[in-house]
This record gives sequence, structure tokens and C-alpha cells, in this order.
Amino acid sequence: MDIDEYGHEKKEALVNKYTFMDLRKKSYYEYANFSDTAAINDKYLHPSSGKSKDGWHFFSEEDVIDPENREFITDTIINGVKYKRAKSFSIVNGTSGEEKIIKTGYFRCDKKETFFSMDKPLSRIVGYPMLRLDSYSPSTQIALSQEIEFISDKLTAKELKVFEAWEKNAKENPINKNSKEE
Repeated sequence: MDIDEYGHEKKEALVNKYTFMDLRKKSYYEYANFSDTAAINDKYLHPSSGKSKDGWHFFSEEDVIDPENREFITDTIINGVKYKRAKSFSIVNGTSGEEKIIKTGYFRCDKKETFFSMDKPLSRIVGYPMLRLDSYSPSTQIALSQEIEFISDKLTAKELKVFEAWEKNAKENPINKNSKEE
């Protein structure tokens, strides 16, 4: 953990595996590295709980911004990109009792056609995907920001080669619904 120039803690997330998702079959294939020759380390079907073993709720239809106290707030511009915003709050049990968590969702106005969104139900209402979520606890003064960043809109030749190999691996290594791989 590092401290930035403003005295805030920064945590870096390191990649420890890559997960290939067959969206049609809702199956997951895990690899140790991003290579067309990488071997499958694990494979499993999309669990009924709605998320991969240790990852993002990719298929989730749950509200992140609570509709009961949701309000739309002013739009903002970050790095030249316009975002619509909505916020809500929830009360959770914290280490010292109940605490209020304020969530602000950012809907990126230049990315209308994408299946990536942190709050799919609200994204359908707003018309844009929610690609950033800020959470803040006034009582603990802890803030967390999560963002889906689009590095490129096109795949390189190497990336295409990897995904072609992984798609072939998925076809050659189907997951049996009745097996223990689920």
C-alpha cells in the first residue's frame, strides 16, 4: 500500500489470472497468463449466485444505486468526457455499529453501446452504462472508487490470436452441467 501526494492510501490490484467467459454458455475458463498457448487452470459454469468464483457480478441485474432513495444529480465532465450521475445511500452494519454509505454512479455518455455496466437496471433507464462507482462513509471518512476503463476499442493481432485460441479451448473442453466443475 502506498500513500499518494495528498496523504491518501492507494492500493494496487495485481493480475493473478485471466478469465475467459463464454457469454452464450455462461462458462468460465481461467488461465495463468495471457497467451494463446496458456493451459486452462480451471473451468466452471456460471454459478446460480450470479458471479464468478472470485470476481465481478457480470450478469447481475441487481441495483447498485438503491432505487428507493435514488436521485439524479448534475452531470459532470471528467477528462473531457460527459457523465450523467445518480446517487443513493444505504445503512450497513460497520465495525462500530450502523453506518451510512453514500454511492454515486457515473454513466458515461460516449459509451452507449457496451454490455459492461456496474448497474444494468439503472443503465437501461439512463441510456448509458454505469462505468464508475464512488462510495463514501461520512462516519469513517473512507472513500472507494471503482471504474471500468476502456483501454482500447480494438484488439491487437496478438489479442485476437489469444481469444481465438481460448474460444477453441472452450469448444474442445465443454463443461458438463452435471459435473463437479459447476
